[in-house]
Amino acid sequence: MDHPDKALSFLLASEANVDGIIEELEELNHSRQKTTEFFVQSANSSLNHSESILFYTSKEISHGIIGLVAGKITEQFHKPSIVLAEEEDHYIASCRSPEYCNIVELLEKCKHYLVRF
Repeated sequence: MDHPDKALSFLLASEANVDGIIEELEELNHSRQKTTEFFVQSANSSLNHSESILFYTSKEISHGIIGLVAGKITEQFHKPSIVLAEEEDHYIASCRSPEYCNIVELLEKCKHYLVRF
């Protein structure tokens, strides 16, 4: 949800300079958790729970959390999920599946519709 340089600066910081960085990273983590929960709730209200694969699409969702949201949906419903961040002319997706399902095999079957996976 932010630039990875912040985490790198924590790893490279001296002990005397680490407190401020830790606070900033904790705030970012808290914000990520709240944002993830918001989109999980939004997805839950719009999912067609009778489908064998659960899809959620949003123009507002960040690429940085689509995997987290997909993971939580799969964990909650024990079904494969695909969360898509809508861009101008394409989608960025993250897919998760329970142990019983090989999501890569499913994507292989429809790869002619995908730019890459």
